[in-house]
Amino acid sequence: MEVNKLLRLPKQTSESLMWLIGLYLGDGYISASNKNRDVLSIAIPASDQVTRNKLQEACKDVFNYEFEDSETEIGLEFLPHPIIELFKQLNLRGKALTKKVTEWFFLCPIVKNMLLLLAILILMGMYETIVKIQTLLLQV
Repeated sequence: MEVNKLLRLPKQTSESLMWLIGLYLGDGYISASNKNRDVLSIAIPASDQVTRNKLQEACKDVFNYEFEDSETEIGLEFLPHPIIELFKQLNLRGKALTKKVTEWFFLCPIVKNMLLLLAILILMGMYETIVKIQTLLLQV
């Protein structure tokens, strides 16, 4: 069940938005629901409550969007049409093997890009790699 009071769309990238996009690129997709509405889904296992909580915080920060964590074991779904349309406008469409990072990504500051990549790695279960990257970043 979603709780949506005053949804807002970002005018520029932010660390939270890039992290959300990274999660989506790592294991998300947009599909049509049985009610002829598009649904944006991100597969985060119920056992990964830390990432689910961070997703809720990021959605609140970026979109002023709050939702109740679903009971599903595999993922979370977003129903607000404006959020889904934003992802489509950013050319973030497709399934696991057809998604790609588009040109606008390369115009973003490096820190935001790193957050996107770290979010992808989180969903790939590459925690050891993340620790190494964070260690390297702290040395810079």
